[in-house]
Amino acid sequence: MGYLPEAMRNYLARLGWAHGDHELFSDEQALEQLAPRAAMRRMLEQLLQPGVVLVLPTTPTTALPLNASADARNAFYAAALAINAIAGHAGLPQITIPAGEVDGKPAGLSFITMRGADRWLLHHAQQWSAVIDHQPLETA
Repeated sequence: MGYLPEAMRNYLARLGWAHGDHELFSDEQALEQLAPRAAMRRMLEQLLQPGVVLVLPTTPTTALPLNASADARNAFYAAALAINAIAGHAGLPQITIPAGEVDGKPAGLSFITMRGADRWLLHHAQQWSAVIDHQPLETA
């Protein structure tokens, strides 16, 4: 039965991080790889108390032109992944809403809040979206 836990550890380590051709991890290496994620999670849990929201752009720049070079696309996706992976790595809810245009291209805002506040985030996202769209808020 010792094979399954080791196989799962290596599978999960490969899912979480890009390590080139490195596919096998010792327990110590797996814990070492998890340390930065655990530290980030603790920091965000301290920051995101009830009613606190982290707001950030959904993408690092405006949309790329259709004829963007492979290098430009790779740079864009690497930066976008860094922004969009914050909530997922920390196990926090995140929602993105349209936020108008920048230079004629669509832009979005992402909202991240504390673990377990998914419904609260969805409820408030509707209100924030109305403010961004300059629509009157509905009162309930």
